[in-house]
Amino acid sequence: MSISKPRTRISRRTAVALATMSVVAAVAGAAPSVATAVNDSSSVARHAVAQTQNTQSAATAPNLRIKAANGITYQYRRFGHPSPGSVPLVFLQHYRGTLDNWDPKLIDTIAAKREVILVDNVGVGGSTGTTPSTIQQMSLDAIDFIDALKLPRYDLFGFSLGGQVAQEVALRRPKADKSIDGVFTTGSIVAESALTAADDIGRKLTIGSGDPSTKVLKDIEAGKIQYAMDQQPYLQTYYGVLIAKQYVQYRISPSGNVLTGPLVIDKDSAAAVLKINETYQGIRGAA
Repeated sequence: MSISKPRTRISRRTAVALATMSVVAAVAGAAPSVATAVNDSSSVARHAVAQTQNTQSAATAPNLRIKAANGITYQYRRFGHPSPGSVPLVFLQHYRGTLDNWDPKLIDTIAAKREVILVDNVGVGGSTGTTPSTIQQMSLDAIDFIDALKLPRYDLFGFSLGGQVAQEVALRRPKADKSIDGVFTTGSIVAESALTAADDIGRKLTIGSGDPSTKVLKDIEAGKIQYAMDQQPYLQTYYGVLIAKQYVQYRISPSGNVLTGPLVIDKDSAAAVLKINETYQGIRGAA
């Protein structure tokens, strides 16, 4: 599956993954396509769908199917109330999740002001094919679905695994586009995934992580990841509660002080924080 064809331009912004959730934006140059609505019952009830400004909700919107260039037939729902200037929001679901796993209150709240598109990626739920084993392939499959819809412009909303997929879609589409210049994620795995994607397509990005794992810190030290934001306030509070419990219940108190390092960790401070990880393993959640 090739990604060399520049089918989309990404809007200039930093792709952000929060709690392994990504919200990124992209632009495509084509008109909306016509899809087929398929009734969930065995009886065939199909009709063409060209307009999605309707009063349907996450629970009542019909399942639609569209066949993409990769030969996969994707199941999805498309509905909502686009406001002036808004673009469709494509939702990419978590591990083993289908389009039915989204919280209806969340989806309907968003759909009240913009068009939403829920989709089962390849091999999941009602979509055909075999489930990919890599984030890279999942992102390429998501791109094929988006291309099949021929959206003039769209945003991506990914949760958990879907956040990693959304991030890679933004980075990989297209190869020559340099408009996305940075990624920040709270998960070390997602940061490493962004680093791999950037290396694969020859991009130099500013990558930050909210989880200063040992691997992330070593990559910061090597200049591959630029910075990490330490979860210091949470961890210090948690540690304080733990100390209080041990003292009240067992009259045990630690000796000496625990240093958790700076809030922002960069190449200059990475070595010192790595040393803290080695000294106080488990206290900072270091892995």
